This record gives sequence, C-alpha cells and structure tokens, in this order.
Amino acid sequence: MFLTCIQMLRQPRTYPLSRWYKHEKLKEQAKHYFYKSLRVRTGLMSILLRKSLKKQYFARRNKDTVAGILRNNRLAAATSEHNVTPHMFKSGLGHCKIILSNKLLTNLAIYEPRTFKGLIETAQRANIEKLRERHEELPDRRLTAHRPRPKLTTGIH
Repeated sequence: MFLTCIQMLRQPRTYPLSRWYKHEKLKEQAKHYFYKSLRVRTGLMSILLRKSLKKQYFARRNKDTVAGILRNNRLAAATSEHNVTPHMFKSGLGHCKIILSNKLLTNLAIYEPRTFKGLIETAQRANIEKLRERHEELPDRRLTAHRPRPKLTTGIH
C-alpha cells in the first residue's frame, strides 16, 4: 500500500487529452508568427492566430470584388489606348453578337494585342453601322446581324 501511494505522488499532473491536442494544434498553426510565442502562454498565440484568420476571411470574401475592379481598370486602360470607351467597346461587341467576359478581354488585351485591336475595330464598325441604320438602308454585307427595318411609306401604315 505504501509503494502505491509514493507511485501516485510521483505521477506528473497532465492535461486532459482534448486540451493537450488543442494546445498542440494551436502551436502548429501559430508557429510561423513568433518562435518566442511557442515558449510563452497560449494566449498570445491564440490572439495572433485569431487576427490572422480574421484577415484571411476578409481577404477571401473581397477577392472576387478586387479582381473585378482590377479587370475593369485594365480593360479601360486597354481601350483608352485605342481612343474608345469600355462602354462603347462592349456595346459594339454586343451589336455583333460577340459575347466575351471581362476576364477574357483583359487577357486578350495583355497577351494578344493584335486580336484585341481587331475586336476594337469590329466594335467601332458595328457602332457606326448601328448609327447609320437609323438613317439609311444598309447593304446586305454588314457586321450586325439584325434584320433591316422596313421603310416607312407615306399614308397609313
């Protein structure tokens, strides 16, 4: 009986296993912040880790918005080189039934400048045809795919 009591006194006090695993996971996640913090209390690590996870969360949420703004700015810069506004460019492509995303258009502007220039010329021609269509009858060979409007005749229509 006496030996068992001494053995019981010599046993080190330990954490419950769930708490120990939680502490080890926290140390693993926070080890790249400060190596000093591994020797300090868990409180500092948890604060640093919580801040970093919060920043990552907001960055993930805003990633698509920031990428969209960047694409729009790049497209505006690429079209301004050819003296066209992005709105006129997109509307001209719409008249020709050319549907391309902003991502694809910016990639074309960066990596395929001749193709992008051809698209701009096509859009400009389509815009001109759209304006002329209101005032005069256009020939059958044209860029826009719309049917010609019937001419108004005098009298009752």
